[in-house]
Amino acid sequence: MRFFVLLVIALALSCAAQNTGEVAMKKNVPDTAKASFEPQALPENGFVLDNGLKVVLTEQHSYPMICSVVVVNVGSANESSKLNGISHMVEHYAFNGTKTRTEEQIYAEIDKISGYNNASTGKNYTSYIMLAPKENIGAALDVQTDMLFNSAIPESKLEREKGVVIEEIKKDLASPGNKKEEFFDEKFFAGTSFSRPVIGTPEVINSITVKELSDYYHEYYVPNNMTLWVTGDFDKKEMTKKIKKYFGAYPLGAQPKENKKNKLDYPENKMFTAEVEDGSESVDIGFFGPGPFEEDYYAFSTAVPLLNKHLADTFSGANAEGISGINCGYSVYRGVSIVRISASLSAATDAKSAVNRVMRAVNAFGSGEITPAQLQQAKLKVKAEEVYAKEKIHYYVFGKVPYIAVGAWDAMQNYVKKTDMLTTADVNAVTKKYFYKPKYTATAVTLPVKKTTFIKTDPDLKTDSAVFHKTTFENGLTIIYKKVHASDIFSMHVLVKNRSVNEPVGKDGIADFLNRAVAKTGVADSTEAKLEAIGAEAQFVDNPYIPFDDYYTTNGFSFIRLQALNDYFEDAISITARAMKSPDFSEQQLNTVRDEMKQAFMMGAGSPVKKAGRLFISTLLPGSHLNKPVLGTPEIVDSITAEDLKNFHQNYFSPDNIVISIVSSMDKQEVFDRIVREFGYERRYEGARPAAYVMPESPVEDKTVKETLGKPQSCVKIGTLLAEVKDPSEQLSLTMLGNVLSSRLTDKVRVKKGLTYSMGAGISFEQDRGILAVTVGTGKQNIDEVAKIITEELGGLKDFTVTKEELEREVNSVAGRLFMRNISSLNQAYYLGINEFEGKGYMWGEEVIGKMKKLTPEKLQAVAKKYLAGNKYLTVVVE
Repeated sequence: MRFFVLLVIALALSCAAQNTGEVAMKKNVPDTAKASFEPQALPENGFVLDNGLKVVLTEQHSYPMICSVVVVNVGSANESSKLNGISHMVEHYAFNGTKTRTEEQIYAEIDKISGYNNASTGKNYTSYIMLAPKENIGAALDVQTDMLFNSAIPESKLEREKGVVIEEIKKDLASPGNKKEEFFDEKFFAGTSFSRPVIGTPEVINSITVKELSDYYHEYYVPNNMTLWVTGDFDKKEMTKKIKKYFGAYPLGAQPKENKKNKLDYPENKMFTAEVEDGSESVDIGFFGPGPFEEDYYAFSTAVPLLNKHLADTFSGANAEGISGINCGYSVYRGVSIVRISASLSAATDAKSAVNRVMRAVNAFGSGEITPAQLQQAKLKVKAEEVYAKEKIHYYVFGKVPYIAVGAWDAMQNYVKKTDMLTTADVNAVTKKYFYKPKYTATAVTLPVKKTTFIKTDPDLKTDSAVFHKTTFENGLTIIYKKVHASDIFSMHVLVKNRSVNEPVGKDGIADFLNRAVAKTGVADSTEAKLEAIGAEAQFVDNPYIPFDDYYTTNGFSFIRLQALNDYFEDAISITARAMKSPDFSEQQLNTVRDEMKQAFMMGAGSPVKKAGRLFISTLLPGSHLNKPVLGTPEIVDSITAEDLKNFHQNYFSPDNIVISIVSSMDKQEVFDRIVREFGYERRYEGARPAAYVMPESPVEDKTVKETLGKPQSCVKIGTLLAEVKDPSEQLSLTMLGNVLSSRLTDKVRVKKGLTYSMGAGISFEQDRGILAVTVGTGKQNIDEVAKIITEELGGLKDFTVTKEELEREVNSVAGRLFMRNISSLNQAYYLGINEFEGKGYMWGEEVIGKMKKLTPEKLQAVAKKYLAGNKYLTVVVE
């Protein structure tokens, strides 16, 4: 819903358990997969209300936030073909108003309490998440229960909501990776409702009536068809009172009907092929494993990551032979688990041959032996992932939803404990059982034959919760350290400054290339593998396979995000530093990176929103480094040599071009000793660096630029370049004005008109020049209407007014998002680094909420008159 970007990222983080439900096989159920379908009894920290609502409470006092997630036992698997997508529609309507609250009041109340309110629909569940500061949890639960049990479902909003959902579908259709996802589900789950898209199709969505929505809602949205999990900083007794007050007020309902037609055929080693017009060629392979109620499940789920590594090692370097980006995970259902292996293919690779080679590698894994060292590493990884995930409470709950949905409480709460008890004999027995010659279903998506595929440091500062320290070494390296009171995690963010500015002419993307080479340094034992072996997690580039994962990708800087358990922080720093200082530029390594970059490039190709963004910047700021494609182009990637990388590495990874920010409970001196040892004696680059870009004058006339892509969804982007804004308080006022503008336009374009699913507006700054931009993804038929609404709103900015209440709502909303984004120590490290880099000072994140709360309507109105009167605007339309 409102925060769909974060939602998608959260779901991607729980990729090992995206789809849930009860799956029964029609025939040929093997002795190795005797399924148990009955939900387990609630754990000791659970109870059932008189109205049938199942409740589980988990206290976690590391951060003053509380998260409430309600899992409704309904999803697309409950739908008929004539109502495909109705579960998702009902989820949308939950946000559209209740019998006592309007849609606007729901959002305003959540913003006021700095809350986060979101939802997700899956194959066999719909989940609603509410995150709020602990002092506001009562108000949050009041809104959440009202949305769940008192949804209004008004006729007046039907057409608008259909329009929003259809735009969401079009957005998915514009994604090259969407076709392969739907195709796999269609074939693997053939003959069942699991085969259909959760979101539905435009034809079915258009046919759904208010009565059908209302009947469906009243059948499934009853307390006895829901499970509530609350986790966070609370007292169990007090929280139980609140739950009885808010959730216990609603009566027991009739038991909803089950869809008994979901009987799944066992795979028969078949492959299906579909042709796509754009994207990249790939194969997906699925087969069964044990369900989450079975003892085999723990050994099985531990073996899957080991299989993943086995496959990655098998198809690397010269042995890849056209297969790249191979990975595997599993989905949790009540009766079974489903393993899914995905791989990208080069243009000349035969899909059937690739499937056979992958399955031979799976069989080799199944007939092999897991060593004690491998098992110990796998256990460490399981423990580390659980510790890391718990810190990101809102992501953590989404990762547990699949287990809640099927009642797998043991797997949800005791997974680390059960995994730690495994022996090599346990894992090897299960490996042979499920991974040696499994029956599978495979799908392949290929490009038409006629298409060509490209070949490839300050006094300490103290707050209530932390001590901050900044040091700048003689060689220019900047270290920012935030020492927190208690944490098991060592988090480090490396920011390398001025990515695109530093890239040589004609070598766009070389910074991304360098980061990937650092990640893969060490042919037999890469940087990533070494970090994984100590339970550490590192991110060197964004993942192109996760939608909206390019949140950190920017022309301004590149990054390395690292987190490790405290016991291994020294090893984690050393492994990362040594790879940064001496990356592998062998030809074999470079070819691997080229292939990977081209796959990433193809994944982003053809996006109307990205294309509009590039056109907007290239027209508004001609010749700017912001115009450079972060990934370069396939042709440029092919032209990058080892010599190019060596020269660029010397400049770009120079200590004076790096900011390292750390959040940890470790002793500061221990940490600094290791940093000095690894980075402190590196020599800084003494050569000349590219001059800073000279910003142009603001536009003197309105201008429109159009381009045609032929995608299902179009994009309209309208904005301008403001005069220089030197005063930080004025920049903050303009930024907040941009938030107000975004909310107003969202209300007009999305809420009232239903013309878009995703849109945004804001004012950002580059060299103290404000860039105002409004971006709307919409259908081609809506372009003129959307552009007119935006233009009228922008034209009125010279007379901009805002009420105290509206400003307070926006400030609270932004504060809530900042609270949420700073829950994890790794994100705290990220913001320390980026605020320092942007010239705000590393303490900006600690101060900005207080500064925002001092803003007044008069301050926003003053900057509007000063900077937003008489502007000329650039309009970009990509159809």
